[in-house]
Amino acid sequence: MSHQNITTPHSEAIQEGRVVYLGWIGRDQSKESVVVVVQDKGFRQYTFYWRFFEDTRPEEHNGWCHIEFADLDSAKRAANVLNHFELHGKILVAGELKQCFTSKDVATKHKNALEKHRTDYK
Repeated sequence: MSHQNITTPHSEAIQEGRVVYLGWIGRDQSKESVVVVVQDKGFRQYTFYWRFFEDTRPEEHNGWCHIEFADLDSAKRAANVLNHFELHGKILVAGELKQCFTSKDVATKHKNALEKHRTDYK
């Protein structure tokens, strides 16, 4: 397990389907609390990628991250297990990362996912 304070996972891993997007992480949650969830679900070989913006301190996150797994089966299982997992009152969203997005794209994706989530759980 490792953490990378860079913006994107390896493109080969994305193309192979080994990267999971994990979003809707409460800003009040530490990175370590997210790591603990992943470990508690039985995953051992992964790398977290936390995207940082100018206003973010290194110990903080922006409510989402990418997780690169060593193999495709682990990534698929993680996306399934972590999607809709409740972390301290927030329902996480997880899925295969198909491409890396700009910060504007991510904001739009979060907004659309939130609207879908609200519709699905009415």
